[in-house]
Amino acid sequence: MYNINNIFLSVILPTYNAQTSLSKAVCSIENVTSEHNIQIIIVDDGSTDETYSVCESLAKKYHNIVFVSQNNSGPSAARLHGLSYVKGEYVTFLDADDYWDSEAYSCLIEHIFYNRMDIIEFGYREVYQDGHTRLEYPLENTIKIENEIIKRTATYNRDETAYVVWNKIYKYSLFKNVVFPNFFCGEDLCVVTQVMSKAKTYECIQGIFYNYMINDTSLTRVKSIKKKLDCITCGEFILAFYTKHHTKLIPYALRYLVRTAISLHIEIVRNNINEDKKFIPYLKNKYHKYLWQLFLGKKGLFCLTFYDYIRIIVYVAIGANGYVFISKLKHFIKNS
Repeated sequence: MYNINNIFLSVILPTYNAQTSLSKAVCSIENVTSEHNIQIIIVDDGSTDETYSVCESLAKKYHNIVFVSQNNSGPSAARLHGLSYVKGEYVTFLDADDYWDSEAYSCLIEHIFYNRMDIIEFGYREVYQDGHTRLEYPLENTIKIENEIIKRTATYNRDETAYVVWNKIYKYSLFKNVVFPNFFCGEDLCVVTQVMSKAKTYECIQGIFYNYMINDTSLTRVKSIKKKLDCITCGEFILAFYTKHHTKLIPYALRYLVRTAISLHIEIVRNNINEDKKFIPYLKNKYHKYLWQLFLGKKGLFCLTFYDYIRIIVYVAIGANGYVFISKLKHFIKNS
């Protein structure tokens, strides 16, 4: 029997113009079989389609749903808004386009209840709209404590699961005073970095529990660089956070900024969109600024991987245009 005074897990579900997918996301939670109460907090971020009506219908159908709305402010603001309604000891996030593997989540919730970790992280799969799986990101069973935890995000790589907010379950108390920046990209990494810095115990669970839907708004499909420049802003946010709280991790933030500046410059050349070329001087400036700081740092050079050194050398030697040419040549040879 659902009891609002005995909620174990709260699920925050921000939604915007998701009238066709929201019900599936909610049902994937409602289908979880658990003796522990689950609260669902739906935050409509100023939708302009029929999402609001869908939310109202779902709130009437399921007694454990809290439905709130706000003016359009972005998913980060919606998650922050949702946190103010949390009643559970633990909290997690689900995007309206995505859905849970319900049977797997039942086991996961039981695991959390008995082990009481501060954070539990689990694998996910990327799924196309037709239901086919693009990629899976499984994890190995590991347990980390205190200073080991923050390094999960410090050693950031694009194929890692650490930097997203929705493939983890957290103790709600960890979110006190956490800042939710409103970026187009990188906002998850900023939030997770802050939360991980507070955690004392952290566990990675083997298995795939979350289904992330690939759609036309996914970052990998966005061609314009202007919005992706938020990745630089994200790196600078993390650099400021490390400077204040974790000075030994500063080189990793600088490495992230150098990597991002190079990657975005190369992407501009590859896409060849004229309106994006005006951002090249900005990216070059960020690259030189943070590479210089990295080299001057006491342990900066040690955080660079072999691949980082090769990429920097190639970038300096032949520039972004040469880098793109070599990439195209390699692709041609591979497919010829």
